[in-house]
Amino acid sequence: MDASSSPREASREAAGEHEGEDASHASSPSCSPGNALASPSASSSGYGGDALLLDVRFNQDGGCFACAGQNGIAVYNCEPFKQQLRRGFGVAPATRHDPLGVVGGIGLVEMLFRCNLFAIVGGGEFPCFSHDKVMVWDDHQAKWIGQLGFHSKVLNVKLRRDKVCVVLRNKIFLYNFEDLKQVKQLESVDNPKGICAISAQQERGVLVCPG
Repeated sequence: MDASSSPREASREAAGEHEGEDASHASSPSCSPGNALASPSASSSGYGGDALLLDVRFNQDGGCFACAGQNGIAVYNCEPFKQQLRRGFGVAPATRHDPLGVVGGIGLVEMLFRCNLFAIVGGGEFPCFSHDKVMVWDDHQAKWIGQLGFHSKVLNVKLRRDKVCVVLRNKIFLYNFEDLKQVKQLESVDNPKGICAISAQQERGVLVCPG
């Protein structure tokens, strides 16, 4: 993402049948599979060691995978196998008595191919933020560039280059990635595990979910 770009943010209140529609808008960069992640030397404190693992997912081309846990996120390259990135997100600032602060837990992480964008949902004993939000992290700018808020727990999130798919227990929402505007809302059967898959091919979008 161009570091000079400034995301546009505006909140919307959810109402009526559009439950969970409220979101802060943010501009999203275009990126290609060849865009590299930060090198291990750029790592900061984050997921690792014996921290509780809460989520693990391959990226869209299967070349690397992301882990989420109580200490943040980590990204690993598959071939050759090595850690590419590690990030921790604090929920409380560092103090003289606690120089590291409190690192917030991440329950879900979805990366977009090999570029710098991640969709993140809080989780664990000390979540980084509430379970009813999807936050968009730009690792190149090292800041949150957008968020989507809902009235119930987010169970899954999937990314394409052009879409963000958010799964609740009985609803699925689709948003444009560029401006985080809602484009579709789908009703589903009771889906407590947030089961959903979305195709990564740009030419044709296919979404699969229960009933």
